[in-house]
Amino acid sequence: MPSIVECFQSVKHAVCSKIVRVFIMFILTISTAIVEIIYGIRTHSNSLIADGLYSFAEGLCLIGVMLVLRYSYRNYTKKNNTFGYERLELLFGLIQEVFLLSISLGIIVDAVNHLVNPIHVNDPMLMIILGIGGIFIGILGMFMFWGYHHDHDIEEEINAKKKVDFLHWTKTPLLASQSPSSEQVTTDTSIDIKTKPLPELDAFTYEYVQIEESRIYATLHALCLHSFVVLLESLIVVVSGLLIHFIPHKDSMTHKDINIWLKYTDPCLTLIMVVIIAVRAIPVIWSISAILIENVPGGIDTHVLMEEIVKAIPEIKSVHSCHIWRASAKEIYATMHLVCDQDILLSTCTNEYGRTIQKILANYCIRYFTLQFEFVTPNESDQVSLYRCAHVLHRRRRGHTLDEPIMKLAKDAIDHIH
Repeated sequence: MPSIVECFQSVKHAVCSKIVRVFIMFILTISTAIVEIIYGIRTHSNSLIADGLYSFAEGLCLIGVMLVLRYSYRNYTKKNNTFGYERLELLFGLIQEVFLLSISLGIIVDAVNHLVNPIHVNDPMLMIILGIGGIFIGILGMFMFWGYHHDHDIEEEINAKKKVDFLHWTKTPLLASQSPSSEQVTTDTSIDIKTKPLPELDAFTYEYVQIEESRIYATLHALCLHSFVVLLESLIVVVSGLLIHFIPHKDSMTHKDINIWLKYTDPCLTLIMVVIIAVRAIPVIWSISAILIENVPGGIDTHVLMEEIVKAIPEIKSVHSCHIWRASAKEIYATMHLVCDQDILLSTCTNEYGRTIQKILANYCIRYFTLQFEFVTPNESDQVSLYRCAHVLHRRRRGHTLDEPIMKLAKDAIDHIH
């Protein structure tokens, strides 16, 4: 029989599981959405109907989120998909936000209709009660999924790690000052030891930088955003209900309409809700789309990266066909062609040049890369060494092109390097 401690740990592990948290939010969200839509129609509350529709849309998305979290990181056979299904999470995160904006368009049309044909809301006390329930669910969802960002710019990680490495170097005493016999060794022998200059902050590289875990769950950030949306919607419903409940809209004596502006409170607050949602959802769509179309990750300058490689390895005369992209929110890939003017052994390219380039790429959080070394014999008849595969560094080109003569491209590339 398992002990009480083991049972408690198993329950704690289940609650901490992402799928369990999503399932809890699914039950609460769908239940709230059905109640809000039914009573929103009965009370003629535009904001309550909008809140219910947003909650219902979130509930539908939660079904997909559970599937994504269940299948995106499973080990599949490499026969049909060599990269796996990690990008499924990004794709569904994008679908969630687009779905959210699509519903917003329908809510805008309904709110404008209520502005043109205003009506009073019935039973505002019910609006207040349902709004308070929505506030509780929104706070619970934000608490469960807080800390997952949509920003995939890695520049902050790069700069932070460089600063840590630099401070660590300044606090570590030099080996020469630690060893009392270092001066004696230098004077007794004819070996000339050169003092290394103080390295600059940008000179530090690191091989095992870990991108923040909070940045790799685009779908979970979308859930946090949806929970924030539910919280805002519920606050607007409560405010609208309080105004309608405590401010009379009919004269008790004549039974004529007074405070006509109350008719416009509910649709106006609904439009404010839609604007807030759009402001929060559009950056998420932009960020995830940048990964899906394989843009260069933020914080990486390909021009600077190629120049660093050329300066670090003099034998490499040109870099072209450089492509850097994200296969997922976590992994960064790079491919490039390296033109050499010497017939270098494959072992040298792998052990020496490859390791040097690995350190440079690690400085940009690039974990996976493919290098293609090219050897081109210089043309002795020309004053400038020309390379058939050399491409100008400051131009963006896809592989080899025949738009301009190859020799002219090579001259421009070499002139740019020198």
